[in-house]
Amino acid sequence: MQHLDAKAQPQGAITDYDNLRSHVIGTLASFHGTQSGDPEKFGSVLVDLVFGEGLTAGKEFPLALTMGYNAVQSMKELLKEDMDRVAEWEEVSCSTEFET
Repeated sequence: MQHLDAKAQPQGAITDYDNLRSHVIGTLASFHGTQSGDPEKFGSVLVDLVFGEGLTAGKEFPLALTMGYNAVQSMKELLKEDMDRVAEWEEVSCSTEFET
């Protein structure tokens, strides 16, 4: 597996972005090996998804799939915030309808 090198200089890189690139790559590299997800299990789920087997059997093929506990929790929070915003603005949004 190739590891990220914060000091690596990609061919054709714009030197003005060296500090930013080094920071981003360094941050990403610090996450390596600390993920809670098992890549083998992830791969198995993807294969099951493609073939409609295992835990994915009988489920509609998703347009997008959130994988991993942390990702699911983050997505739930984002969706809750979206639903709260929809509820807050519902009266304003619906005020644009024709009168019946």
